[in-house]
Amino acid sequence: MRALITNDDGYGAKGLCWLVEACKRMNLDATVVAPASEQSGVGTARTLRTPLRVISAGDGYAVKGTPVDCVAWALSRWEFDMVLSGINRGENTGARTLVASGTAGAARYAKACGVPAVAFSQYYTAREHFESGGEVSIQRVIDFFNSPSSKVTCSPSGFLNVNFPDPSEKFRGHHMCYVSDAGLRGDFEEVGPGLFKWLQHKQESADGLSDTFLVAKGFTTVSLVPVER
Repeated sequence: MRALITNDDGYGAKGLCWLVEACKRMNLDATVVAPASEQSGVGTARTLRTPLRVISAGDGYAVKGTPVDCVAWALSRWEFDMVLSGINRGENTGARTLVASGTAGAARYAKACGVPAVAFSQYYTAREHFESGGEVSIQRVIDFFNSPSSKVTCSPSGFLNVNFPDPSEKFRGHHMCYVSDAGLRGDFEEVGPGLFKWLQHKQESADGLSDTFLVAKGFTTVSLVPVER
């Protein structure tokens, strides 16, 4: 199977490298097309008014644009059996977070184009947990594809949003769940005349069947996110 790999943390990000390594171990034919710089929080934004610069970089391509730019450009040149986005540095749970996520945005766009897609993110409670969690994340990607949950990948109704639990915590298995109504919230602080700073914070979910709640409890959460075509 041929997979397109992208992310929103940028070409060369650790999570992207871990995802590529997992694909190699599963003998997937993977092509990397990822943003040249970090594009977190851009959602499904595209570059429309300037030419897109694409740079050959190692075994893939670095695009001076958004995650959706990367997917759109790659799909215009090659055919893929699936698009894999991530592994994001930090979880992408809750409806408000997913709307803004570039990782999820890439998967959403791929699915809108008719290509099965999965967005992967890594929850962690401390920076060092993410930095040292490479082998754990690689294994959890492989475990996901070996689990019944991965069979939903080809669902005609949406893409899969997968969040891995903190690599330092005891793993409690896979859990199909829905996307909570929690996520990033924020107030605005006026920092100057006509200038406002977004004071964002994460709203937690007390719903025991939601992605936000379950990933914090040690589960790999798998949610089907609807996409209209």
